[in-house]
Amino acid sequence: MGCITKDLLPIYRGDTVPLDFEFTNPDGDPVNIADTTIELVFTVDPTVYNAELEDLIVTTIFPDNVDSQNGLGILDLLPEHTEQLKVNTNYHYYFRWYQDPTLPFTLGSGRVLILQNTIIP
Repeated sequence: MGCITKDLLPIYRGDTVPLDFEFTNPDGDPVNIADTTIELVFTVDPTVYNAELEDLIVTTIFPDNVDSQNGLGILDLLPEHTEQLKVNTNYHYYFRWYQDPTLPFTLGSGRVLILQNTIIP
């Protein structure tokens, strides 16, 4: 596993966005992620690490089930999360994975634009 840098497609404020993960080792074999934690962090200023400056942190613990034991997991970004983000703002995001609660591993990062969710009558 290495850190991947990739910009995401825009996210509409108020939307649900399921983020699927597949964890493998360098040989391509699945990594058991049961009972480990993943965080998705959105911040406007990636140059300064300060937990108080992070605009949003979404956390999930992968359950101990067959999918997790085979390296598959989902983190759901829900409306109550995306509604907290500022419209027309480019955020820096990154994923932190905790196999050990004290040693986070950054899986990926990039930028994402938050757009206004418009409902057409």
